[in-house]
Amino acid sequence: MTDAPPQFEFVTVPKRRSRWVGPVIVFIVIVGLLTAAFFVVDNVARGYAANLIETKVRSSLNVPATTPVHVTIGGTSVLLQLAVGRFDQVDIAITNLSVGDLSGDATLTARGIPIDQSKAIDSARIVFSADQAQLQKLLAGIKGVPVSTIAVKSGSVQLGGTINLLGIAVPVGVAMKPAAVDGQLALTPTSVDVAGKMLTPAEITSSLGAVGGALVATQQICVASLLPKNFVFDSIAVKGDSLTLGVTAKSVVLSSGLLSTKGVCPAT
Repeated sequence: MTDAPPQFEFVTVPKRRSRWVGPVIVFIVIVGLLTAAFFVVDNVARGYAANLIETKVRSSLNVPATTPVHVTIGGTSVLLQLAVGRFDQVDIAITNLSVGDLSGDATLTARGIPIDQSKAIDSARIVFSADQAQLQKLLAGIKGVPVSTIAVKSGSVQLGGTINLLGIAVPVGVAMKPAAVDGQLALTPTSVDVAGKMLTPAEITSSLGAVGGALVATQQICVASLLPKNFVFDSIAVKGDSLTLGVTAKSVVLSSGLLSTKGVCPAT
C-alpha cells in the first residue's frame, strides 16, 4: 500500500506595522498645520505692517488722504523681519508725489528700515515720471541756447528757438540726450535743425563757428535747488512724452522734514 504524499498547509502571517509609522504620520500632519498657521499669521502681520508703513509715509511725506498709496513689503517672512527689528525692503507707489519743486507719479524704494522709526533707514530711492512742465523747471539753468519751446519726443529732449545770423533770426531745433552726471543734469546734443535742414554737431561747429559751438556744447545744469537736500539726482530716461527721474538718499530718517529742505547749487 502506497503512503499518501504529505499535505502542506500555507499560513498567511500578518505583516507587522512598524511602531514608528503612526507617530511619524502624526508629526507630519502637525508640522503641516503649524506651517500653514505660520503663513496665515505672517500674511496678517504683513498686511498690518503695510498699513502702519502707509500711515507713516503719509505723515512723513505730506501725502493727502485722497492720494493712493500702495505698500509692498519685500524680503523674507514679515514675522522674521520683525524679530530682527528691521525690514529688508519696502516699495511704495504714490500718485503725484512732490519731491522738492518737482512732482509726478512716484515709486519710493526703502531698504534697511528699522522698526524704531526714530532711526535712519539705509537708503531711499524715488523714481518718478515727470511731464514737460517739470522738464521746464529742470532746464531753467540752461545757458548758451536760445530756448522758446521744450518738448520730449523721439527719445530725446527737443529744444526750439532762434539764433541771429547776420541780423536774420533763424529758427533752430536741438535734439539732446539727457543723463545724470555727478548729481547734475547733462544734455548732450545729438542733432541740430537749422531752418529745416538737419545737421550733425560737427557740421554745425564748422559752419557756424562760435554760435554753432554754443548750440552743440554739452550742457550741465545743477538741479540740487529743486530737490530735497539729502537726495542726489542719479538717473533720467526718456519714455514717450515724459521723463523718468531718479533720486537717492543714504541713511535718512523718514520725517516731515525729509522732502521740505532743498539743496543748494553753487554760485555761478
